[in-house]
Amino acid sequence: MNEIEQTIASLNMWIRRCVEEGSSSEELKILPEVIKATAELLKASR
Repeated sequence: MNEIEQTIASLNMWIRRCVEEGSSSEELKILPEVIKATAELLKASR
């Protein structure tokens, strides 16, 4: 697994944790942008 794939995997785990276990108000504020950036990174890596 290369560095980009590891970053995507880490972001996906963070997003999943926020959604499944709940998150702080600060995390909720940035969650949409993190999801968008992760999707763009995933698309660019394919």
